[in-house]
Amino acid sequence: MLRQWLTVTRPTCGNLPLPEPRNNADDSANQAVESCLHSPTRAQQKRKRHHLYNVYSSAERAKIAKYAVEHGNTAASKHFTRELEKPLSESSVRSMKKIT
Repeated sequence: MLRQWLTVTRPTCGNLPLPEPRNNADDSANQAVESCLHSPTRAQQKRKRHHLYNVYSSAERAKIAKYAVEHGNTAASKHFTRELEKPLSESSVRSMKKIT
């Protein structure tokens, strides 16, 4: 019965029963079902790719923009990543420079 679930189509990992193991085939099937139950869904995997956004005050943004005008976007990114101890991408520096 369990082999039929695994060979026809992949189950949706709902609340599948885990029968008592009887032989090696049942053990491996139960392990596959268990790993399926504990693996993250596609939506959860996508969410993990996105990082948290950093928030900068208007004073910090102005300071970053001024430094970028004087020294360049890459230098400003590296400088403020070290100074603020949080990552600041070069594209963020460019957008801050445009706005101010």
